[in-house]
Amino acid sequence: MNVRELLHHKLPASGGFYGNCYYIMRVSADSERVVNSSIVEIVEMIKDGKKRLPLEFARWAKGELKLDPYQITSDYNTLLVSDWTRLGFAEVDYGWGPPTNVVPLTNLDYIATCIRVKPWAHMPGARLITQCVTAESVTAFHEGMVALDTLHQKGILARL
Repeated sequence: MNVRELLHHKLPASGGFYGNCYYIMRVSADSERVVNSSIVEIVEMIKDGKKRLPLEFARWAKGELKLDPYQITSDYNTLLVSDWTRLGFAEVDYGWGPPTNVVPLTNLDYIATCIRVKPWAHMPGARLITQCVTAESVTAFHEGMVALDTLHQKGILARL
C-alpha cells in the first residue's frame, strides 16, 4: 500500500519523486473462510486490513513488529495481490501514443500473484495478470473471474 501520505512530514517540501514508498499489508484468513465467503465479504476483509495501515506502518517503522512484512512466503497458501491501475504506466507516451497494454515482467513464478492492470481504452473491462494458478484450478479460477466481471458490470464492485 502507498505510504507517501504517512511520510509527507519527512519528504522535502520541494516535492519530486522518491521511488517506491509502499508497505505490504497482510490479510489472513483460513481457506475455509475464503471458500465460504462471497466476493463482497473478501473485499471487506481486505478493506479492514487497509484500515490498519497507519498504525501497523508506524509500529514497523519503530521496529515493534515481529514479522517482517516484506518477507513474502513462496508457498501456495499465500496470494500477493496488487492494483496497478493508478500507477500512471498506461499514460506514459514516448512520442507514439500511450501503451496498448501494461503488464509486469517477472520471473517470480514461485509466488502466487494477481495484479490488476488498467484496461486498454478500446477494450474496457478488468485485466488481471495471474501466476501460479495450478492446472486443476484454472477452470474454477476462470469461472470466478467471469463472476467478478459480472459484479463489476453491474456496478456492485464500485460501491465497495
